Amino acid sequence: MTFKMFVTALIDFFNTAVIPLLMSLVLLIFMWGVVQYFFIKKEDPEARIEGAKFMMWGVIAFAVIVSMWGLVSLLLNSFGI
Repeated sequence: MTFKMFVTALIDFFNTAVIPLLMSLVLLIFMWGVVQYFFIKKEDPEARIEGAKFMMWGVIAFAVIVSMWGLVSLLLNSFGI
């Protein structure tokens, strides 16, 4: 096994297993914030703030994951890996 084959296998593993798992986790965090904000604790203002924080961090995490995924794809395509 050459180094290029190892790197390709590692990248394929991340693209098919790790990244979708992280995106699913971020989606669950965001949805938990939505449920807290709109349904569970809609009368308690402090609890609504906590739900809004979950939603905000979910969006930030999703943006970071997608940005890093795109940057890695750009670098891989640039170097022909």
